Amino acid sequence: MQEGDAARTVPRARPIAWVAAILLAGVIVAATAVSGYRTRARHRQVAEAVAGLAAIRRTERVQFAENNAYLPVAPGAIQHDPADARPGLGLDFKDNSYFDGNCFSVAADKAFGFIATCDGAAPGNAAPEAAAAAGIRAEMRSSGEARFSHDGGSSWTEWK
Repeated sequence: MQEGDAARTVPRARPIAWVAAILLAGVIVAATAVSGYRTRARHRQVAEAVAGLAAIRRTERVQFAENNAYLPVAPGAIQHDPADARPGLGLDFKDNSYFDGNCFSVAADKAFGFIATCDGAAPGNAAPEAAAAAGIRAEMRSSGEARFSHDGGSSWTEWK
């Protein structure tokens, strides 16, 4: 080595610094992936709730056309026939992932005609992924306007 070469050499990084840098990068990538997964999972849950409410709305509109009145439905009775002692709309939600028939109900409302509700924390929800959707709540008015909440109804977001 000549005299000028010693000043130009680059000091070697210690192996522990490289390992720490690689681990830090892995942690950042993992945190980003988990956050994205949770966002997509919540969107899937709300989409299933709103799809169920849309089916209820369609059936209620037929009910109104035939009987000139909307049919209030108690939680857990949505699958019953309208002529039953405990009337329902004859809808079956047994293949849903997050919400079964116990989660859906319909209430008459003077301002909106009716409000259909899906409550992930409803007692008796036996859907396969029910625990994951316990904080989800969604509502749809007879006009088709829908809103949802991830925190059981404390704060609401309009569904678009």
